[in-house]
Amino acid sequence: MEEESPPFVSAGENSGIKGEELQQSSSSSEWCIDSEIRLFKKLLSHKPAGVSKHFHMGCLVDYMNNVYEDEDTDFEDVLTSEDLHELTTKRNTTGKPRVFRPRYKIRPTAGLIWEKLENMYDMKEIEKNEAIPEGLLEKSEFCLPEDDFGDLLRKKDELNRGFVAPQTGGGQSVPRRKQRDSASLVAAG
Repeated sequence: MEEESPPFVSAGENSGIKGEELQQSSSSSEWCIDSEIRLFKKLLSHKPAGVSKHFHMGCLVDYMNNVYEDEDTDFEDVLTSEDLHELTTKRNTTGKPRVFRPRYKIRPTAGLIWEKLENMYDMKEIEKNEAIPEGLLEKSEFCLPEDDFGDLLRKKDELNRGFVAPQTGGGQSVPRRKQRDSASLVAAG
């Protein structure tokens, strides 16, 4: 029995898509089952709620638009047959993980993902349920840890005690250059 190729195509160079078709498929905002499944799987690791919601949303956008060879996923569900063949047969010699385009049409932005999540969940309620880390909202003076930076802070204090600020004459605002010129005249006279 011959296996049918998936109805989705890669946005890669060798996909055989003409310019207009590529533009249309990459700007499509229709979610398919494969893209929704990938979103749900990535939501397990990157929940866009709480104090890190924007960081996690950035991760979701990246993972929805790219498939990395070193990620833990079912590649046969998200890659085209050509990309899957390349992944399994060619060895990575660069040391960096290779990146593939998912086979589904949608290339979601953060806005599209927020919209999808708002349609499925009450994100305001989820946000309310997120715990705020203790001390996050308290305002406090920043200070470096004594154990790590104590010696440097003491040296800085010693240097500051030895530094004497120049005196200004009579509260007049004189440009620095003129102060030097007048100081040299006084020394010469």
